[in-house]
Amino acid sequence: LFVGHLILFIISIVKSTDLEQQYEQSLKRAVSRINENSNNAHGLCQGLKVISRIFKCCGANGSSDFTNSQNANRCCDSSQYTRGCANEGVIFFRNNLTYAFIVPNSAILAFELVVLIVIPCLIRRIAKLD
Repeated sequence: LFVGHLILFIISIVKSTDLEQQYEQSLKRAVSRINENSNNAHGLCQGLKVISRIFKCCGANGSSDFTNSQNANRCCDSSQYTRGCANEGVIFFRNNLTYAFIVPNSAILAFELVVLIVIPCLIRRIAKLD
């Protein structure tokens, strides 16, 4: 468990740039799908609206991503937002990476390491009592 957790922790830090790029590409694909077929994109619009509300942004690169203002109004918390959600999400991720990911995972890894050291000592001590 400890080794697996440590490997995932290291990979996620090393690959954070890839995650950022995938996030940006996903937003661009979602906007593209909405522009192609806005009648069947209700779920995508709702997802973009949640992201828009959180980051105070619109579209991937701004409200101008949408081919018509109706899509921008449906898919963004406010079509007045000029900043794109791709950039705002990446900035948020970078600014909060330490507090939201690194610190809690470091604490969990430290706890797991302590358990790995303490358990064998306890087992030896119990074995001596027998």
